[in-house]
Amino acid sequence: MKSSAQAWIVREYLAGAMQRDLADMLGVTNSVISIVVRRFCDDWSGADVAKQLVYGEDRKVVALNALRQYFLRTDGKIEPPYMDDPVWARLSGRRQFQFHEDYRKARNEHVWLLRAEGLTLAKIGERIGVTKTRVGQIVLQFGHRMQRAMRKTSFSYTN
Repeated sequence: MKSSAQAWIVREYLAGAMQRDLADMLGVTNSVISIVVRRFCDDWSGADVAKQLVYGEDRKVVALNALRQYFLRTDGKIEPPYMDDPVWARLSGRRQFQFHEDYRKARNEHVWLLRAEGLTLAKIGERIGVTKTRVGQIVLQFGHRMQRAMRKTSFSYTN
């Protein structure tokens, strides 16, 4: 996907558009929008937001910095993704699209965050199009991954 299309998605994200609304408007999944924002931040800000576990408002700060860098180092052209773009066409085919490893990770992170917000497994399953049993498996697997990450970084939290 062209950088100008990624910049358009990031600009809309920073303007307050919800990732799910952008996904619905563009005909892709929430995970695709999440990964586009992450990749744009990685490419233009120099920060590895996935490894640094940057979420929420902190991710918006990194995205804003990435957008500034994009404007400084390019002609500043921003355009919505074209549906005839072969990369976007491949991403928008929900049923045919085979999740790349990055997209699978983004979907799993999204599921885990929705569960942390208090949504039920059934509601999450409806949102992403899988069964509640699969949602439970994803939450369990991602929870183990988060535990390992916290042990490695000596991160602690209190209840």
